[in-house]
Amino acid sequence: MRCQYGNQSMPPLSGTAHSATELCNRQTFQPQCAPGEVIVMLSAVYGRMKKGQCISSDFRIGCSADALLFMDRRCSGLPTCTFTLDFLNEDLQKISECPTDVVSYMEIDYECVQGM
Repeated sequence: MRCQYGNQSMPPLSGTAHSATELCNRQTFQPQCAPGEVIVMLSAVYGRMKKGQCISSDFRIGCSADALLFMDRRCSGLPTCTFTLDFLNEDLQKISECPTDVVSYMEIDYECVQGM
């Protein structure tokens, strides 16, 4: 089985699990499961964890917050969902340990499982 991530098909790593995805500010997370499957969010961390695709400098690196419940409410149990990350999102700012004057990103991991 293959799951869709946006317009790009991603091969599963184990079953239909997906590796962690870095979601930068203003990027859209749009997983799509195969017919009869639903999304189960495995992890979601919001902050400035490390340099990478979304953060190019060491400035204020090391702050993060568990955002699994935040993403669970938006995606788990659905065959597809759409979420655009905005660092000005008030719900994310409430859980974030990062200063509000720097842009954060989200690391997301999910899998598609047979519908419940």
